[in-house]
Amino acid sequence: MRLLREFSGKIYFLLSMDRVEEALLEAEVLSRRLELKEFYREPGIIIYEGHIEKIISLGDIKPILIKEIGLILYVLDQVKNEKELYEFIRSVENVLCITREIEIKTLGYKYLHPDPFEIKRSLRLCGEENILKKTTILIGSKVFIGRSIYVRDLFILEKIKGSSATMKYIDIKFMNNIVIFDRSSLTDLIIYDPFAGNGYLLKDLCKNDIRMLLLSDIDPLKVERSKKIYSETGCDYSEHIVADAFRIPLRDCVIDVILSDLPYGRRSRIMHFSSEKEIMKKLFEEFKRISYERSIIMIAISIDQWRDLVRKHKIFHDNVFQIRGVASQYLHKTLQRVYVYIKATNHICKNLFRKDLDEN
Repeated sequence: MRLLREFSGKIYFLLSMDRVEEALLEAEVLSRRLELKEFYREPGIIIYEGHIEKIISLGDIKPILIKEIGLILYVLDQVKNEKELYEFIRSVENVLCITREIEIKTLGYKYLHPDPFEIKRSLRLCGEENILKKTTILIGSKVFIGRSIYVRDLFILEKIKGSSATMKYIDIKFMNNIVIFDRSSLTDLIIYDPFAGNGYLLKDLCKNDIRMLLLSDIDPLKVERSKKIYSETGCDYSEHIVADAFRIPLRDCVIDVILSDLPYGRRSRIMHFSSEKEIMKKLFEEFKRISYERSIIMIAISIDQWRDLVRKHKIFHDNVFQIRGVASQYLHKTLQRVYVYIKATNHICKNLFRKDLDEN
């Protein structure tokens, strides 16, 4: 057994293994926001170098597919059996205390499975100053001993946004988080959903200080319903309009963020296009028109639309849009959802209207 001292003081992200690709994308965007540098990774966990103060200052920012964020105390390599682990823990009992709650998580069936009661018997209880910090032991190819700073609330995994919804709350929160983590401030942003339906995708963003949430849908009944939902939640900086997403009634270069669950599968067949690839082509023509340099596009599409997007169109050939991240999600045998995170980086429009918008 070896003690790997170079890991001490590093930051760990424990990822959801149910949605690995989405968790990795969320971790990538959040670590960039926090200026963390990747130090080590294995399935289920990423270790970063960085300042712990930035993690503590996250405040209301809550990852959804990063299950836990914490500080590494010890990392052990080549631990042969549980007895060796118990012996090490007893050897550091003078400097390592145990919190009232201890959690042992094994990242694979082939790894050690220590007894938490045996570990508790080996350590003294922490003082009151540490009482809210959970002791975590993560067991993968190495043994990671740490203290959690952030732990995901479990109730959100079961929360579903509504009977007419196509997305669960966890999917919505993931898409919202990519936008929140990308920008240091949401204060001046105009966020737009061109396929808003009842408006659930942007609803949680009402909790943030945002300039405007703009929602449109071609169905007047859904627009009226979204108005009612947002009114009931006290979201007074949202606008709801009846509009065709392929003829968006907005002037050029005004939208900071496009966040949308696009029509796919049966939902796309009501459109007046001959194929799904025509939908993507026309949509991105409109997205290009209303966006500007540094705009963000976060969309959910089908796997077929994704293939059309990257193989059959020249949408990304002029480098106006750059794909920053992709994550897929299996839904059932006939549908696989793909999340695409895009940034406008070489746009002809530098948001010349922003000053004009601020004055008006």
